Amino acid sequence: MTPLQNLLQQFRTQAASPRDQGTYFEKLILTYLRHEPYYQTLYSQVWTYGAWATERGLTGLDTGIDLVAQTAATGEFHAIQCKFYAPNHRIQRADIDSFFAASGTSDFSHRLLVITTNNWTKPVQDVLQNQQIPVTVIDLNTLEYSKIDWGKYSIDQAPILRHSKQLRPHQENAHKAVLLGFKHSARGKLLMACGTGKTFTSLKIAESQAGIGHIVLFLVPSLALLSQTLTEWTQESSVPLRSFAVCSDTEVGKNKRKLTKAQQNEEAEEIAVLELQYPATTEPDKLAQAVLRSRNSQSMLVIFATYHSIEVVHTAQLEYGLGQFSLIICDEAHRTTGAIFADTAESHFTKVHNDEYLHASKRLYMTATPRVYGNTAKAKAEQDSVTLCSMDDEAIYGPDLHVLRFSKAVAQGLL
Repeated sequence: MTPLQNLLQQFRTQAASPRDQGTYFEKLILTYLRHEPYYQTLYSQVWTYGAWATERGLTGLDTGIDLVAQTAATGEFHAIQCKFYAPNHRIQRADIDSFFAASGTSDFSHRLLVITTNNWTKPVQDVLQNQQIPVTVIDLNTLEYSKIDWGKYSIDQAPILRHSKQLRPHQENAHKAVLLGFKHSARGKLLMACGTGKTFTSLKIAESQAGIGHIVLFLVPSLALLSQTLTEWTQESSVPLRSFAVCSDTEVGKNKRKLTKAQQNEEAEEIAVLELQYPATTEPDKLAQAVLRSRNSQSMLVIFATYHSIEVVHTAQLEYGLGQFSLIICDEAHRTTGAIFADTAESHFTKVHNDEYLHASKRLYMTATPRVYGNTAKAKAEQDSVTLCSMDDEAIYGPDLHVLRFSKAVAQGLL
């Protein structure tokens, strides 16, 4: 068993009753939300529901809400329920009904459901994706990847955090090369083999190229990758970070019927809301408001967004004063290739190239597998007056700032 699984098993065997088990787990999550790097910056305060209710002259009786958190940027309240189940328990609708009823008021703008299982019934997944007040799920997998060292956790002591990573020599080479390249070019490519640490390397590039007081946009093709990247960046950053997650309505289960089947197949990576581990916005005005309120926080401000939600970011800049990005990082950048037709709606993946659409000082395109079109395809595109985005086009992607091929990574013993 993992250290966290061992810890939860101790709760089960040492607690005098199921209620005590729940209390132990609630205290663990209180610690998690106060010390896990992302939530530590997201929330200015986290209370037990009883303490929060008492401050407001409410009864504080058990209503299905265990904890309440207040966001640092906007002062909104998030309702939190902590569910301590056996590992093989399968979440049913009845397990969460009381929480949804208690938190379905104007007091709360978001809900967090924290559970000790990864098993869900289909009706519960459907319910979670169609809530007026959004729901974020923190499951056992998410807790396992906490910065907190669960093997050293004690319920009565401050948590011990795992050591932060340092750049390895091949990553340091990439870091230096990209920063040097950006002195001469506003765009460029970072090509690194899978498993060599592109995400961590890009964090250190952002810290050096942008840094405190500046805004970075990190684009990914899926909600799952958004969660993974946001986790690694917040846990490993050596400068204070304020992070904001953005997704589209279609990705969180809203407005699906507005898409044709063809659009869904081409554009929408319909990933369940269970994949998104952090509260996210789909509204450009709220995004701009939250970022602008954090400009004086002595932090680097990072917006993590999917390519599908790029219009949210665009509108936040165009209409709500979000401001220029110091750096845009396009992950899985081979996805941004393809044709742009004059008489057809442009793909979300290619809009990032347009500096009039997204204002930024620098653009970094990262991938392990650059996609390049052959001469025949290029000639056909030119003949048909079609813009073809190919990764060997330096006018779009810039030069190769650093290249670490798979064969070289293997030869260096990196894989």
